[in-house]
Amino acid sequence: MAPVRHAVHILPDLMIAARSTEPSSPDPFAPLDQRLGTMVSDLLFVEAALCAARASTG
Repeated sequence: MAPVRHAVHILPDLMIAARSTEPSSPDPFAPLDQRLGTMVSDLLFVEAALCAARASTG
């Protein structure tokens, strides 16, 4: 596990909208795109740091 600074919370109003649209439609989650991108960037940074740390110890 690694802490990330940016979390993505899917609140009830968003879930209600998602449940009332087509099952494969990503439209209700569009407002989360920016936060998801930031969170993924944070996770990729942690992954790169861990890879470098493991390579230097092994």
